[in-house]
Amino acid sequence: MKVVHFFPFSASCRMGEFAGTVWFYLDRRHRAITLDNLKRAFGRELSEAQQVDLARKTYRTLGRVLMECISLPSLTAEALRDYVSISGLRHLREAQKQGKGILILTAHFGNWELLALAFNLYGFRSSAVARPLDNPYLDRLVKSIRSKYGNQLISKKGAVKEIIRCLAQKGMVGVLIDQNVSSREGVFVDFFGTPASTTPVLAALSQKTGAPVLPIFMVPRKRDNGMGENGYVIKIGKPVTLINTGEKERDLIVNTARFTHIIEEHIRAYPHCWFWMHRRWKIRPEDQLQEWGKIRQAGEQ
Repeated sequence: MKVVHFFPFSASCRMGEFAGTVWFYLDRRHRAITLDNLKRAFGRELSEAQQVDLARKTYRTLGRVLMECISLPSLTAEALRDYVSISGLRHLREAQKQGKGILILTAHFGNWELLALAFNLYGFRSSAVARPLDNPYLDRLVKSIRSKYGNQLISKKGAVKEIIRCLAQKGMVGVLIDQNVSSREGVFVDFFGTPASTTPVLAALSQKTGAPVLPIFMVPRKRDNGMGENGYVIKIGKPVTLINTGEKERDLIVNTARFTHIIEEHIRAYPHCWFWMHRRWKIRPEDQLQEWGKIRQAGEQ
């Protein structure tokens, strides 16, 4: 990281893209997961060669994202504002008027670490739910980067109580719901045409607190000459109107499905920006049935 700080930011980003391309060829395990995920999502839309091309571009993008994160400590606030712009502030103002705090719907998309930092840099203090990293040294490093501009970090373990407290103070909390969760924790909703075990926590929190759900994603910004990408735009969408029929369990699933559909729309628009290396469809509906069966048996005993 110290070596990277000696290079201009643009050069570091290009180095990251090159490193990502090399990583694509070396990382056989995650490359296989990525290609399997892309086949599941785009098997009917993209040829095998196009899927490989998209996988390679995804790795290149992730290499750039990693280098952007490493370079953050050396970037000035002005440089970061130049690199990241923001749109859709009217939707944020609309949600703030409700006075119930804001739940941010987002995903492991674009540079999700930079999203939180830049959002705070524009004067919108927010908190984010994150799982502590297994490596304590790396965890301390990442936490220092994440909290550089006043971000508050909420540990995933026991997060609900802290999120509710934050919303009660009219704060904003980002929740990423695009990764596989265990059969006990998730509900199955459609994601690229296949049921995916998804946390319903965002829908549950909104139902409980009345806080509006605001989609916020960091998308790549095109260069002025149209050649390639240069920086990002934080796109703030309209608050999502939740379905409320009075049937809590059903509403939970329906609203989680709607949130997941919004994530899918963004991925389809910028498919190289999502974290395809994750086994999103790892847990299957039959796994959940088996888990429930074990719980029932234990209860009977």
